[in-house]
Amino acid sequence: MVPLAAETHAGEDVAAFAIGVNAQAVGGVMEQNRLFDVMYNALFGQ
Repeated sequence: MVPLAAETHAGEDVAAFAIGVNAQAVGGVMEQNRLFDVMYNALFGQ
């Protein structure tokens, strides 16, 4: 690791859990940009 003056985006996996609208779309290993799409579609429809 190299210390930096600012935060950066890393490639580490994080846990994501969901209940409610479109919750079935969240699970397993998924790209972070796909999680954005799931949340957007839950808010604004498909």
